[in-house]
Amino acid sequence: MNVLIGQILIGIGLVFIAIGTFSLLRLGDFYTRILITSKIDSMGLITIIFGAMIISGWTFFTAKLAFILLFEMITAPIGTHAVARSAYRSGYQIINHTRLFTKRRDKNIDAEGHIVRQVDDFGDLT
Repeated sequence: MNVLIGQILIGIGLVFIAIGTFSLLRLGDFYTRILITSKIDSMGLITIIFGAMIISGWTFFTAKLAFILLFEMITAPIGTHAVARSAYRSGYQIINHTRLFTKRRDKNIDAEGHIVRQVDDFGDLT
């Protein structure tokens, strides 16, 4: 019974990783991609490690897996935050449009996400 529950948890973790990878390819902005990468890492690895812990039973291997899980839960959000903060501080701009949403949010961004400039004043041409 424990093996079946562990295999189900491992399968759920693999599904999280697969869906997250697809959404990573779907999103266009750096900040949304780094958010999805953090969620893939956290949810997928946590459920896979819990599944492996249930399959192995209460052994020394389970203690190793628990230590790995604790270490990952502490360091993954900190690493993601550090990368996103350094990108923001270095001047990486947030784009308001991703390919996931079809509605334009900004008049200076077209449907493909490219920045377009509108000319409001023609100067001496008139």
